[in-house]
Amino acid sequence: MRFHPLVLVLAVFLVAVSYVAYRRTTPELSPLLRRVLTTMRAASFLLIAFILLDPRSVSSFQREKRVHVVALVDRSASMSLASRDTPGAASRFQLARELAGKLSDAVMRAGGKCETLWFASRLTPAGRDTVRAEGQGTDIAGSIIAAAGRYEGEPLAAIVLLSDGVDTGDRLVRPGLPDVPVFAVGVGDTTQPDDVRIEDVDYSSVVRAPSRTTVKATIEYSGQRTRRAIIRLREGSRVVYRADTLVSPSTRRVVQSIPLRFRKPGRKSFTLSADVVGGDAQPANNTRDIVIEADKASTRVVIVDMTPGWELTFLSDHLRRDQTFDFDVVSSHTPGAVRAGHMHTPDNFIKLLGACDALVIRSINSDVATPDNLAAIERFVRDRGGGLLVLPGEGSLFENAGAWNRLADLLPVRGRAPMKFRVRYASVLPGATAAGNPVTAPIVPLLSQTGWQERSPLLGYYAGVRVRAGADELVQIRGRPAPAVVLGTAGRGRVAVVCAGPLWRWRFLADDNGVYDEFVGRLLDVLSRGEESGRFVVTAGRNVFESGESPVFSAELFNERMQPVTGVPIRVEIARVDGSGRETPLVSHTMVREGPQSTRFVATVPSLTPGNYIARGRADETGRTLTSRPWKFRVSETSVEFQRDYQDRDALASLAQRTGGSYRNATIAGIMKKIDLTPHRVQASRESILRAHPLLFVLIVGLLGGEWFLRKRAGMI
Repeated sequence: MRFHPLVLVLAVFLVAVSYVAYRRTTPELSPLLRRVLTTMRAASFLLIAFILLDPRSVSSFQREKRVHVVALVDRSASMSLASRDTPGAASRFQLARELAGKLSDAVMRAGGKCETLWFASRLTPAGRDTVRAEGQGTDIAGSIIAAAGRYEGEPLAAIVLLSDGVDTGDRLVRPGLPDVPVFAVGVGDTTQPDDVRIEDVDYSSVVRAPSRTTVKATIEYSGQRTRRAIIRLREGSRVVYRADTLVSPSTRRVVQSIPLRFRKPGRKSFTLSADVVGGDAQPANNTRDIVIEADKASTRVVIVDMTPGWELTFLSDHLRRDQTFDFDVVSSHTPGAVRAGHMHTPDNFIKLLGACDALVIRSINSDVATPDNLAAIERFVRDRGGGLLVLPGEGSLFENAGAWNRLADLLPVRGRAPMKFRVRYASVLPGATAAGNPVTAPIVPLLSQTGWQERSPLLGYYAGVRVRAGADELVQIRGRPAPAVVLGTAGRGRVAVVCAGPLWRWRFLADDNGVYDEFVGRLLDVLSRGEESGRFVVTAGRNVFESGESPVFSAELFNERMQPVTGVPIRVEIARVDGSGRETPLVSHTMVREGPQSTRFVATVPSLTPGNYIARGRADETGRTLTSRPWKFRVSETSVEFQRDYQDRDALASLAQRTGGSYRNATIAGIMKKIDLTPHRVQASRESILRAHPLLFVLIVGLLGGEWFLRKRAGMI
């Protein structure tokens, strides 16, 4: 019992008050009656003070707590298969339910508590009478962790897993399992059936057009006879590929390469099937859906060079060797380095600009620098999101005052044209933002060294150029307050200005040197993607998922300077698309960083029902929300649950041994002997609120009433 320190002081004070009240009375009382009245009043005062101080009595004791056992029953679709390869055999799920019931009765008789939980891709709240074996996806390890988490702080003796062991995520044994013995009870035939199945399909979900690609299908067989399988790839009702193959005990795995040709951009859907002559044990695992997106063949670049020279020779050579680019040249001359099919006259400029992704201006004159053409260039960058690259040299934009002034608002540099090229050997250094920009990040170590540049330095630079506020100085002249390469944005597009050169001299640094090619390739790639389109990208790695799979989406976000952004909330939103193209929003998932050092965000979306879907990323930047390009994907009718239709005994046994449990095949015999159901003795405490005891009320009323009665008899009232 705990008392407040003031209890003693209050007790002394109240006793003193009671004594003073009866020290002298009228009429005079006998000493005995005076002592009785004083005692009764002091006792009632002390009891009232006792109540006001709210004393409590706390006692400690030990009590027994019954231990828990969890019966974790797999309710995924594969559990609907027969438990044995005999006519009329019960399903795996029916057998698992019966075993769970027997386990529960045995645990209850032994004095423990038993709860049955159901799971597929996650724990599923469902009653015993309503649960069905229809879940898509099986996550055994994750469900064990979730089940153990429900009993945190409670004595959990064991988890008894009743499953066929087919973990569709291939994550059966992994770190992080709880410190609880797991006893695995396998259901289903452990003998692999006479089954042909499509084990894997490997293909590129995005290809170029026109191009050729290959689909590699891996066919596996688990029987003991020689079987004939017909491999077909259909696009709609049309068979685009057919091949016969044989599988046998000696040839259990066959890889079939299927060639495909894409002549034009577009999205194509295919169905791959393996039809087995004479029937198959599990036809549900013999089909796969394939979706391939064909993009346009290459990034198109238009080069304006009215006085062709070595710059055009090296640039066109690089673009010709890099298959991701295609190019056209606008010039009044026909240089020998460029094929005739790539050459165009200035009167075709606007038409070419309308079909390109990036524009390079090396040299310009009045034939191209017309008001209409210059206005078209501005619209191309600002409105369409095209890229503009300005190169130095004789006749360049730096030396054409009219064209420079007309396009000045687009450029990331300031200066008064015409400018004079200062001929002076120059080497370069990385600029302030070079390390964080995808154009220069890979070559920053080289740009910091002078040795490789001294063998073939640049010939000069434009000294009258200054970097605009907000632009990125990627490369600067060593020892001079002058930029070499500046990158900025204008409207929806990006603009890069090279103020020193010629950069093609970097090609002579060594026979195997690739600085020029890498720099120019990366620069044109960034320019051609536009200001917004390449900043926020959400992908899933695949266009088709099977029923029961949990799609994993990844996202990357960059700022206007193409530097990674990691400190903003990002989510992926999934919508279902019907036949008319109408979208129905379904779920939104928060994305998290893949790791402390990673700039990529990831999110795992629970399995979806078959159909067509669109995923979009949303990034909440200050004052606005960015939206990524949509990622279209499909969930097929083919279920991951039937890819392997036999009991995975090895996986179940491995899991049980790892947690200190054991494995049984379709029985719980012997498990009860290994589970310790001894009740746990735990320390407990009990607190009593003494002021609420009814005896205190009776005593106070009795004392005050008795005092009043004696005072009245003595004539004091």
